Amino acid sequence: ITYDRAGALMDLEVQQPVQDARVVDAAGGPAVPDQPVLERIAARGALRVGVIDGRLPYAFPNSRGQIVGLDIELAHQLARDLGVGLELVRFRFEEIETVLARGACDVVMSGIVVTPGRAARLTLSDPYLEETLGFLVPDHARDRFLEWAELQSRPSLRVLTANLEYFADQLA
Repeated sequence: ITYDRAGALMDLEVQQPVQDARVVDAAGGPAVPDQPVLERIAARGALRVGVIDGRLPYAFPNSRGQIVGLDIELAHQLARDLGVGLELVRFRFEEIETVLARGACDVVMSGIVVTPGRAARLTLSDPYLEETLGFLVPDHARDRFLEWAELQSRPSLRVLTANLEYFADQLA
């Protein structure tokens, strides 16, 4: 048996989907009414979850075009717990603050990294996943990577990071 990782990911499905869950575009989102979020969700009868496609393993399209992933499973569970429907609101990453501010979605769930800047501007939940970054270097050379100044003094040093803008900016 051979394991086909890409094929396995593309065949994922939401395990317990909310009935009649739908995907909508953030462009036509409503203005924020003067109403607490939970009351707005109850009045609408649906939880609107902002998602960014292509954020493996959090939110991504499967081979049938359905949005699946860890955060999508959590979104379906949250909607079930609230006793409401689910609307997945697609948007681009750079729109995160805009879609929240104008009420196009109630919450964003797409593997959003907690950064100092976001923490200052947005209300964030406690993280459910912590990712630690570190250097992978040959054991005999590890003493050469202990100090930040030493790293910065190496113009030819190449550092690979997760595809996350925040971490790449911090290392630049």
